[in-house]
Amino acid sequence: MIDPADHATLLLGTRKNGLWRSTDYGVTWSQVSSFPVKDGAGSGAGISFVTYGPAGSKTVYVGVNDTSKSLYRSTDGGSSWQAVPGQPTGEMPQHGVVSGDGSLYLSYSNSIGPMDATTGSVWKFTPSGGAWKNISPPQGSYGFSGLAVDAQKPSTVMVTTLDRWWPEDEIYRTTDGGSTWKALADKSQRDPSGAPYVGTHTGHWMTALAIDPFDSGHALYGTGNGIWSSKDAGASDSGGTSHWISGARGLEETSLSDAIAPPGGATLITSMGDQGGFRYDSDDSLTQVPSGRIANPLMSSSSDIDFAQSSPSVMVRVGRGGDQDGAYSTDGGLHWNGFTAEPVPSANMGHVALSADGSTIIWAEEGQAPYRSTDRGAHWTKVNGLGTDAVVVADRSTASTFYSLTNGTLSVSTDGGATFTTRTTGLPSGRLTAVPGISGDLWIAGGDRGLLHSTDGGRTFTTLTTVKSAYALGFGKAASGASYQALYLLGTVDNVTGVFRSTDKGATWLRINDDAHQWGAIGSLGMITGDPDTFGRVYIGTNGRGLQYGDPS
Repeated sequence: MIDPADHATLLLGTRKNGLWRSTDYGVTWSQVSSFPVKDGAGSGAGISFVTYGPAGSKTVYVGVNDTSKSLYRSTDGGSSWQAVPGQPTGEMPQHGVVSGDGSLYLSYSNSIGPMDATTGSVWKFTPSGGAWKNISPPQGSYGFSGLAVDAQKPSTVMVTTLDRWWPEDEIYRTTDGGSTWKALADKSQRDPSGAPYVGTHTGHWMTALAIDPFDSGHALYGTGNGIWSSKDAGASDSGGTSHWISGARGLEETSLSDAIAPPGGATLITSMGDQGGFRYDSDDSLTQVPSGRIANPLMSSSSDIDFAQSSPSVMVRVGRGGDQDGAYSTDGGLHWNGFTAEPVPSANMGHVALSADGSTIIWAEEGQAPYRSTDRGAHWTKVNGLGTDAVVVADRSTASTFYSLTNGTLSVSTDGGATFTTRTTGLPSGRLTAVPGISGDLWIAGGDRGLLHSTDGGRTFTTLTTVKSAYALGFGKAASGASYQALYLLGTVDNVTGVFRSTDKGATWLRINDDAHQWGAIGSLGMITGDPDTFGRVYIGTNGRGLQYGDPS
C-alpha cells in the first residue's frame, strides 16, 4: 500500500515474513521490526491487508490471518503497533478499507480461500469511540471477502460472499453504512461475450472488488474466471438494474495439460484445467475468443488428448467434471461422443493414447494401471505388463505398437497394447514422445539428464550433447529443404533456459523466446508442440498463463 501522504513510502504485508517498508518508491526494503507478526501467523498465511487511515492521521491498519489477534493499528505512521481492542475473534480478515469519514470496514472468513470458507461476517469499526458493529449481510455457511467503499460516498459499501456455492455467490451493496443491504445478483444483467464460456452467473472465488474513486458507478470484481465490470453499479440504489460485462477476453489463469495440432484439420485443440479445452478451427480463430468449451460431454478439467496420426480426424480426450470422463471424436473434434463405459469406477483424469490408425485407446486413469479399448470406450480390458499411473505413448506410424516410460524403464507393446514387455532400463525418467510418420523414432525429454533420441524403437538411445536439460519436446512441419520434423524444446541450451527450435535433428538450436517471454513455469510443468502445416509456428502450454503461440518474425 502506498502512503497517501508520501508516495515514496510503501508498506508491504507478506505471507510468511511480516511487514516491510520502503521509503524510496520500492527500490529498497527493510522489515518493520516493531510489527508484532513476523511469520505466517496462526494460519501460515501472514498478512491479509494493509490500509492507511484518513489523510494526515498517521494511522495505518494491518490485517493478519489469525483467529485471535487479527487487526493491528499504528497511529504514528508505523513506528509502533497495538492490537485493536474489542475486535472480532474466530474468523480472519480478508480485506479492510477506510471510508471517507474514517470508519474501517472489514470482511471476515474462517478460511483464507479460495476454497473451504464456511462462516464469515462484515464489521464496521468507528475509531473515534472504539465501537465495533456487526453489519453483516445475510449470513450462512460461507465467508465474505471482496470489499470496496465508494470514495465519494462514505456510507456506500459493496461486499462479496466467498464459497456460497448455492445458488451462487452474491454481491451485496449498502448505502447506509451497513444498516441495510441489497443483493445484486438478481438485479443485474450480464454480458459474457468477452468470454462466453464463463456463463452469466456472478462467478466464484470473488475476492477482489473495487469502486472507481473518480466514478461511483464504475465497479470491478475478480472471479476464478476473470473480471466483471459495471458502469452503473449503483443502479439498484433506486430500484434499477445494473449491467456487467466480462473483461476477460479469453484470458484465464488456467493450466494446459496438452494440445494437439492434427495435420490438415483443426488448427489446434487443447486439453486444460478449469475449462476443459477449446477447439480452434482455423488460423484466424487463434486470435478470437472461443464461443464455447468442448462439449458433449463437457469436462470441467481435461488431463490429456490424442489423435490418430494416420487418421487425424479420430481423436480422444479424458478428464473429469462431466457426465463422462472420456470421449472420442471422428470428425476432427467438431462433435464428441462420451465413452459408454470406464475402466474403473470413480476414477478419472490420467493419460490417454490412441493408436496410429485410431483403432485402439489406452487409458491410465489416476492411480490405476492402464486399460485398453478397441470399441471406442464401450468395453475395457486391463493391459498386461504395466503398473499404476503408467504413461503410454502410441507409435506415430505402426498402429500395433505402443511405448511406456516408467521410472527409467521403457516397455513396448507390439500387439496393440494388450501386453507390454521391458525393452530398455537405466533411462532417465521424463517425457517420452514419438515422431509423426516414422516408426520407432522416439525422444525422451529427460530433465537434467538432457535430451535422448532413439531410431530403433527404444532399443538404444543417444544423448544429444547440444542440450543440457530438456523438459518437453514437440514436433512441427519440417523447414524448407529438410525431410525431418522441426523440433521444439523447453529446456537449456548453452546454459540458457528457454524455448528452442531445431531444424537438423537437434544438432543446432535457435532460441525462439526471450527473457521477456517466459510465462512462469514452462519447464517441468509446461508443454510444447509445433504446427504440422505451418513451419515455425509453435504452441506453448503454461502452468497458469494459458496457451501461448508464436510465428517466426
